[in-house]
Amino acid sequence: MSWQKSIGKALREIRFVVSNLSQSDSPSAQFIRKNYTPIKQEHPNFPFIVRECQGVDDFVVFQYDFGVERKQLLRGLGVQDIEQLVEKHVAQAKTINSTL
Repeated sequence: MSWQKSIGKALREIRFVVSNLSQSDSPSAQFIRKNYTPIKQEHPNFPFIVRECQGVDDFVVFQYDFGVERKQLLRGLGVQDIEQLVEKHVAQAKTINSTL
């Protein structure tokens, strides 16, 4: 996954807010379990933040340069859809950061 190698240079932070991280069949939780360790091994200082809150729809916040943030709801998305979403935001980061 090439986006994992470039996430640390493209984004300032990625923040997942999930309603039930311990629920094994949640696509958000599955994505986090699959990708957290490889990303932190590749970029140990990159802020890959996971917050668990009850009563919220799962969402992710992508932070770009100069504090620009984009929030994306994860309702109805599968693991591969979330991976494609993250990949898309990593890919468009260069464009977003260069227009600021």
